[in-house]
Amino acid sequence: QYLIVIGLAPRVFRETPAGVIRFLKAEGGSLEAARLERENTFAGLDSVIFTHGGYAATIAEIGTGGPRVFNKAAGIRLEFVPVNDPSHVHVGDTLHVRMLGNGSPVAGIGIELATGLDSATAAMSSVTRVPFTADAKGVVHIPLDKAGRVMLRSAYASRKAGGAAREWDVSRTTFVFNVGTKH
Repeated sequence: QYLIVIGLAPRVFRETPAGVIRFLKAEGGSLEAARLERENTFAGLDSVIFTHGGYAATIAEIGTGGPRVFNKAAGIRLEFVPVNDPSHVHVGDTLHVRMLGNGSPVAGIGIELATGLDSATAAMSSVTRVPFTADAKGVVHIPLDKAGRVMLRSAYASRKAGGAAREWDVSRTTFVFNVGTKH
């Protein structure tokens, strides 16, 4: 088993608070955008300078009987770390995923599950999106009710360490796995 992670080179943007919220909503971070709005995070700011990092991860099975890596953290700014092995999940199972932001569990972070991704010719309207929220330990419990490819995505905004009030890190990440038919 191999953990494959791809990261985009971080880029710095200057945007209005409303522009940051729009960006998060467009990139799978609707629940994170709602949190920032609810907490009135950007009150009094006319602009936000944010460093954006994007990541994608999956687990590849090569051969059999080798070491399992599904529960290893890659050390990126925002990541899904499965608690149970996603290469062995089937319809009716629950996948448990710990969300880490800057290496620590992120309680209450929102994620989006998307299914219906099996065909390059499928219309985007056939994609089903379901929101989930991490528990107090940063774990999301995802009941799996459809076979096929699944994509999890999330976004997380945090104040830049040592930065001014308008300086933020915004990370988004995806994790793709396959759900098998019933046992």
